[in-house]
Amino acid sequence: IPVTPGRTYRLSGSVWRVSANDRVYLDFSDGQGQGGSFPDAEAYATGTNVWERVAAEATVGAGITAINVRCVRDGANEGNAYCDGITLQRID
Repeated sequence: IPVTPGRTYRLSGSVWRVSANDRVYLDFSDGQGQGGSFPDAEAYATGTNVWERVAAEATVGAGITAINVRCVRDGANEGNAYCDGITLQRID
């Protein structure tokens, strides 16, 4: 996703997880961008069997022109997980 170098972005979306032993979250792909890296931020589901709106913010580095975002499920792999309505918005 193209970004403006040095700016702050909010990643948000709705997440659902079945098992408390699984982690479901949105992140900035471990802070790896086109042109360098930056401090990653994550937005985790805290409940189970309910849609939750989550958000995280990160500032991309001065040389970064594009980033990836992702929805991650890891942990015990005991149940389904879903992500929907994911948005990326520049906030500064």
